[in-house]
Amino acid sequence: MKCKALVFGDEVGIPVMTSICRKIPADVVGLSWSNKVSDKDIKMIKSIEGITIPDFQYNAHTFSSLKSFIENEKINLLLVYSYDLIFKSDILDLQNVLKVNIHAGAVPDYRGANALNWSIINGMTTLGVTIHEITPYVDSGPVIANFIVEIDLVDTVVSLQNKLNVKLVEFVPPILKNYVEGNLEAIPQELLNYPYLKRRKPEDGLFDWGFSDKQIYDLIRALIRPWPGARYYDKNGQLRIIREYMTMNEVKKLRDYENNK
Repeated sequence: MKCKALVFGDEVGIPVMTSICRKIPADVVGLSWSNKVSDKDIKMIKSIEGITIPDFQYNAHTFSSLKSFIENEKINLLLVYSYDLIFKSDILDLQNVLKVNIHAGAVPDYRGANALNWSIINGMTTLGVTIHEITPYVDSGPVIANFIVEIDLVDTVVSLQNKLNVKLVEFVPPILKNYVEGNLEAIPQELLNYPYLKRRKPEDGLFDWGFSDKQIYDLIRALIRPWPGARYYDKNGQLRIIREYMTMNEVKKLRDYENNK
């Protein structure tokens, strides 16, 4: 079956998904960008990646034209990675269209938002990655495949994201090829009462000196630029934001300085 794909993602997801589609191979005939990506960044990314295919926004005002495009182009794969919008019934009810999400988190424990950051914050040594069918419930669809990426003690969220992207381009194409061709069956998840990870806000990065050095270290490396940074109130009551990586030894020195009043 000839595979024609519409890809959904952000400045991270779109380039990775187009690389994956080239290796399936699948023809990417349209892109739907996250609303958080500016027009300027979209233009820059498309220029760097040599992408000339059309863009679409997914919302209530544009669905009619998006649906017509999917039908007219005979698109049979919607591929999602690093995308912040949830598909509604308008997309989910499309017939003869496979809908696949790549989630940077092991399910069911790491369903929900910002799983990459949460994995580091929680001191995990591996990142689970799940390829699954999209259903009305977030990150809860039948699992097509999964794998892990090692989290080294010196990894930041940026280095982990880079490691993940390299592994996705290596690992995912043969999986999706088999799935699209009907040679791979997705396995339903056990939908138990696992909580969803909440979407992080900048203030969630606040710590105090009751945290252990390791907890502070993990928080810092999980929230470096372009994320909003770990933060604390110094001994003078001023809010300080840490946007760059710090070693464990630097965290200890900072603790000693702030506790020397």
